[in-house]
Amino acid sequence: MAHTVGLAEELFRRIGNAEDVVRTGEYANGHVERRGKCHENVAHWLDGHPHDRPVRGWLADQSQLQYGFIEFHAHSVVDAAGDGLKDVTLGESDPDYQFLRDGRPDDDFLMLASAAPTLRHVVDQARYDAFQLAVENSLLYGRFDSQD
Repeated sequence: MAHTVGLAEELFRRIGNAEDVVRTGEYANGHVERRGKCHENVAHWLDGHPHDRPVRGWLADQSQLQYGFIEFHAHSVVDAAGDGLKDVTLGESDPDYQFLRDGRPDDDFLMLASAAPTLRHVVDQARYDAFQLAVENSLLYGRFDSQD
């Protein structure tokens, strides 16, 4: 757990190096079972595109900043020969994101991604604590005050 906290901190420090990715969704379009399987999708894509290369890294999801945290999701894209980074899983209608490359060998990255597919970095502890408290007391957990 401490290792993933350290990794989330490192990713946060490098967020200025995040890259834009063209989201084509070419491999997953129309195939619901392929959504959320980016590592497999990239492997299949490469079977038919031998000049492309896999690129492993992290989606920088800043959509929760108002709650005091950001998340990094393990993700794979392709370096399309001559066309830059291309996401064959997520398409244009998916939320926009930036991508941080991971320098680990593929096997090491995929093992880490399997064990910790999402990393959370807290940027504002007070807002994050309030968010956590709200989640714990939400109706989803069956806790609410009743004044009958």
